[in-house]
Amino acid sequence: IWTCFIRDEAGLEARHRIGVNKIMFEADYPHSDTMWPNSRKTLAEQLLDVPDEEARMIAGTNAAALLKL
Repeated sequence: IWTCFIRDEAGLEARHRIGVNKIMFEADYPHSDTMWPNSRKTLAEQLLDVPDEEARMIAGTNAAALLKL
């Protein structure tokens, strides 16, 4: 099971129980709950306390693996 989030402090805190390799960030553009055009800034703030390797996975590596890109 893969999961994605827009804003989710609890999910990020539980990432090891969920599986860091199964979590992906979504900006949800063009829907009303998007943070665009501040997506990168908002994600960086959410991942402040997440180790760099895990942050890279959540921000893009996991999606690339799922989509075989």
